[in-house]
Amino acid sequence: MYEFQGRDWTELARAWGISLEHEDDELAARVRHYMRTHVSADATPDPAMVADLRRFVAGFCENAKERPDAPLWQGLRDIQHDLTFVQFCDVLLRHMWC
Repeated sequence: MYEFQGRDWTELARAWGISLEHEDDELAARVRHYMRTHVSADATPDPAMVADLRRFVAGFCENAKERPDAPLWQGLRDIQHDLTFVQFCDVLLRHMWC
């Protein structure tokens, strides 16, 4: 199990075996592609991917407590429905850095 520090979204790339030898835009596209391809045809996200995202977002919330947008990240963390959680992580990915 990957130990997330909750510092920035590139930790997800590391955890999922995505090479960090790309520019940020390409790397973000690869992380987002990973998330999208780990949702089944019946809209069920892969439980292991969801668990990784939830652990990362929880750590990120701890590090982002002093940011003015902290309530946004706390709200994201608290979304219970897995598909909705993954969809919003996808949209907000590039903003996840402390």
